[in-house]
Amino acid sequence: MRAALCLQGLSNNFNNTGFLDYWFISNSMNMNKFGDLYHKIDEYLSSGTVLSNHTLSKHHIKSLGSEDNTSYAMFSPKDFDLIRMLLIRGEI
Repeated sequence: MRAALCLQGLSNNFNNTGFLDYWFISNSMNMNKFGDLYHKIDEYLSSGTVLSNHTLSKHHIKSLGSEDNTSYAMFSPKDFDLIRMLLIRGEI
């Protein structure tokens, strides 16, 4: 599985144990594997993974053995920002 699964960066909120999960970009095969996360949530939770989309997505990438092939393509807020942050800052 050499094709990179591109993510936008690690979340500091979880001491690098989770991903900010606005964007996941890869080829169809890798995205199908990543989509299996939703079939494994109960398994991951019963093994002690924190109930959080951030930590579950990171755990799933590790369980696929894809962590070394993961690259970070975009970073918040440099490359994009959530609309709520623009509203909070009064930019819109």
